[in-house]
Amino acid sequence: QFGINAELLFRPINIDLFGLADGETDGFLYNVMNPRAHVGGMVNFDSNGTSYGYAGLTWQFGLTELLFLEGGFGLAVNDGNDRPSATRAGLGSSVTFRESIALGVNVTENVTALIQLEHLSHASLFDDDHNRGLSNISARIGYKF
Repeated sequence: QFGINAELLFRPINIDLFGLADGETDGFLYNVMNPRAHVGGMVNFDSNGTSYGYAGLTWQFGLTELLFLEGGFGLAVNDGNDRPSATRAGLGSSVTFRESIALGVNVTENVTALIQLEHLSHASLFDDDHNRGLSNISARIGYKF
């Protein structure tokens, strides 16, 4: 299936609960305490595909000067079937959790490239029998304004 995704990723919340110095805003503890809000959507171009919108929080951790790891968690609303049909899987609910993990590279100061795995599921909270979930792998390009 083929689709296109767009996402806005906002600046970190910037809460300084531990009195970190201004120069220490890239440390592990700071990044855990200061996620970035995100909002986005996926439009699936396949007639049997599922489109969805989502919002939540993203955490980013630098691995090296160039590489970083990114994880996200939030909620999504989808147009998929609650129950399975002959052509579509049953997701069990139009409201799901959305988790993502990505490996990224800083191409320039303003451009990033990422490989991302995301999963949508309701964790059997809404329907024990229908929770197939939806997983996607994508290549993403980011631009910092």
